[in-house]
Amino acid sequence: MIETSTSNDAINDATIKEIDKARMLKTLCYALRHKPWKFGIDLNEEGLACFATLVQSLCNRRKEYRETAPEILMQAIRELDSERFEVRDRMIRARYGHSFPVPALGEVAPPPEVLYHGTSLECVSSIKEDGLLSVDRYFLHLTSSREYAANVGTAKGEVCILRVRAMLAYEAGIVFRRATPHVWLTSLLPAKFLEASG
Repeated sequence: MIETSTSNDAINDATIKEIDKARMLKTLCYALRHKPWKFGIDLNEEGLACFATLVQSLCNRRKEYRETAPEILMQAIRELDSERFEVRDRMIRARYGHSFPVPALGEVAPPPEVLYHGTSLECVSSIKEDGLLSVDRYFLHLTSSREYAANVGTAKGEVCILRVRAMLAYEAGIVFRRATPHVWLTSLLPAKFLEASG
């Protein structure tokens, strides 16, 4: 975990409130999940970047972040989206959502018997033919939370929740990676492991 100083009173509440933390996290997602090279940061095979370098890059590229310190970024992560990011050993990474290869993202593990995937109704017919594909992401995202899958699917239009027979797929040789306590990653899922659950 990044060490933060509680004695740094220079970073007061007023400074923190002036920064649009939601926009900051959107920029952080873009940097860690899509275009790290645009921010001058290098990711290792686990998707980890140097936290200090990332903070400096944010300060250099967005004028509203000029006074940003690590404590402000950490507060934004804690308050708005602690699940999506992992901070450890002075490094930071997005846990999922990458559009480029991150081969060692997440721990390889046996999945629960059933996982879920939220999608739009208009995609169901092609999924029945081709299975689930990662499309514009390096990994396909699944969840053990039906409610979470519904929320994701709602963002795509009229929702359909797919029930994934994950353990059966695992036993057939498909690799699963655990990104968070409820988000799982894999490369593809043939249609035979899927069924619409409403």
